Amino acid sequence: MEDEIHLSYPHMFTDSNRLYCIPETGRAKQVALYQIDMNNPYKFEKIRVLLEGQAFVDSSIIHYNNKYWLFTSVSGEHGVLYLFYADTLDAPFKAHKQNPINVASNVSRSAGRLFVVGQKLYMPSQNPKRCYGGSVMINEITTITETDFQYHTAFELLPQAPYDEGLHTINFEDGLLIVDGKRKVLSAMGPFKKVIRKLKSLNNPN
Repeated sequence: MEDEIHLSYPHMFTDSNRLYCIPETGRAKQVALYQIDMNNPYKFEKIRVLLEGQAFVDSSIIHYNNKYWLFTSVSGEHGVLYLFYADTLDAPFKAHKQNPINVASNVSRSAGRLFVVGQKLYMPSQNPKRCYGGSVMINEITTITETDFQYHTAFELLPQAPYDEGLHTINFEDGLLIVDGKRKVLSAMGPFKKVIRKLKSLNNPN
């Protein structure tokens, strides 16, 4: 993707045998839906803009109870979650009546795709209390309708050695459990790499 903006949190999902991606494009102040070419996974086609007007981050979407539910957050806003819904993937997404939804500070940003176990819907969320990407909370969504949203936190996933400094996201796919962990590595080149990254960011603010 050649967009000259910061791209992260590549939320991917399938629908009607098509593969989609919603990357974080908060600096563009939009949530955009891309379709991925199944024969060429490096080819992304921008299908439509789902939301715009705010610096949305860490957006995740799931089809549940005959609706598409889009969970997202706004950069800089803590302790609130934004929820949108649509009947089809190509329909306009409507804002939930309770937006912005008040939640705990460790529930307001997604930490991977929502998932269903049995009939229960779960949402992973980032827990920043220890540090950024410190651990992941698993939250059961007990009520989700166009007018009501209720949840409770089921448990916390803590990082484990050798990546015991942090845990940022968790995802499931085809029997695989995929997480990203953080660890500290001492390097003599570390300070120089930090200076180089800083210079690059100054020369390319996007």
